[in-house]
Amino acid sequence: MLPRLMVWDWNGTLLDDAALGCAILNEMLGRRGLATISMERYREVFRFPIEEYYRECGFCFEQEPYDDLAKEYWVLYQQQVTTAPLVRGAQQTLGALQALGLSHTILSASEQGHLQQTVRARGLAPYFEDIIGLRGIHAKSKLEAAKVWMQSHGLCGEQLLLVGDTTHDVETAHALGCQALLVDWGHCSHARLAATGVPVCSSMAELFAMCWEIMKQEG
Repeated sequence: MLPRLMVWDWNGTLLDDAALGCAILNEMLGRRGLATISMERYREVFRFPIEEYYRECGFCFEQEPYDDLAKEYWVLYQQQVTTAPLVRGAQQTLGALQALGLSHTILSASEQGHLQQTVRARGLAPYFEDIIGLRGIHAKSKLEAAKVWMQSHGLCGEQLLLVGDTTHDVETAHALGCQALLVDWGHCSHARLAATGVPVCSSMAELFAMCWEIMKQEG
């Protein structure tokens, strides 16, 4: 069975917000007198659950609970997210893949209401059958949300092709039993993504070409 439904990550995959994420992290580190990090370092340490990379960056949860840090990041992100552009070619690629007969859904670790609002504000909501986020702001894992959604729609992993920018997207795809494609312009470095063994794309044009090759397998 070939995949007919593309499941897209949002942050870093369709929304180009990795630089914003790094800038906010550095603002929070600076407020506490902690050393800031480069974009290159950010893309090496970023991972889920978020607590793990926060601790690696120097935050001390014994002195300041992660919940407080998550709320602080959330406020700063909401204030600045409008400055983050869509990834170049995102809208055109969504339309071109629809023309191949593929449907689209978003699966994100972002809070559900904010996610829906942001997608609509960017004019992309009409491309998606479902927009799936999490109930809270702590960005732990999107796997359980994905399982609930699949069960409610009677879907199996073989019907899905997951696209994301982090190693967590690979973990999610493996747990769901679906194929995955990765993009290297987001929150994780190309080297980290390539080490997973999953194909890695460096442009939307390359992503479209890979999807086209997958679809041609039907013949």
